[in-house]
Amino acid sequence: LLAGVLHPLCAGVPFCGRDALYPEVLAARLSEARTAGLAAVVVSSPAPLSRLPAHIDWAAAGTPLRLFSSGAPLQLEHAAQAERLLQAPVLEIYGSTETGGIASRQQTQSAVWHALPGVDWQVAGDTLLLRSAFLEQPALGWQQADRVAAQANGFVLLGRGDRVAKVAG
Repeated sequence: LLAGVLHPLCAGVPFCGRDALYPEVLAARLSEARTAGLAAVVVSSPAPLSRLPAHIDWAAAGTPLRLFSSGAPLQLEHAAQAERLLQAPVLEIYGSTETGGIASRQQTQSAVWHALPGVDWQVAGDTLLLRSAFLEQPALGWQQADRVAAQANGFVLLGRGDRVAKVAG
């Protein structure tokens, strides 16, 4: 929602609402954007990015400005492979249905998540306590279920603190 719909609407740029279910479709869409003189941005969950095939001529298709990944953490090896194949940085967005976007990172540069503008956080126990104008009740804050460890300029995720199991985001 954030990267695929709201960002393009706020920026006044076109976006494609159809899913690219196959890598060949993604390559065709990148080529269409390049031919039209448009800067492409790819918005994905981790699963498709982890399965990008090397046999497609991604350079001929067109290089996106960046790749957004959200829904679950992307494994470092998959982030590096997607960046290598598509020649664009992968920006992961961490958030939840209840909070919206919380933080971002470019994992090939750092494992540390950095809060998005307007999001304040602190570690309470071993989970995040968030404050944001985007919460249903901003003054109350929100206790996230993911376990974290504070870093000098952000935090790292340590896994779930509850019994919810996420499969492929």
